[in-house]
Amino acid sequence: MNENEIVEISLLLSKAHLRLLEDLADSKNCSLGEAVRLLLKQSNKLK
Repeated sequence: MNENEIVEISLLLSKAHLRLLEDLADSKNCSLGEAVRLLLKQSNKLK
């Protein structure tokens, strides 16, 4: 994880959601922040 990333995301998510987010980040070989951005980008496409 990049030392400049905000780690407060874990406070907003349940442990299960955080685990899923970590799995996504691992599968995409990116940071948690990048995984969140991917999800937000994808959700905007679905609207």
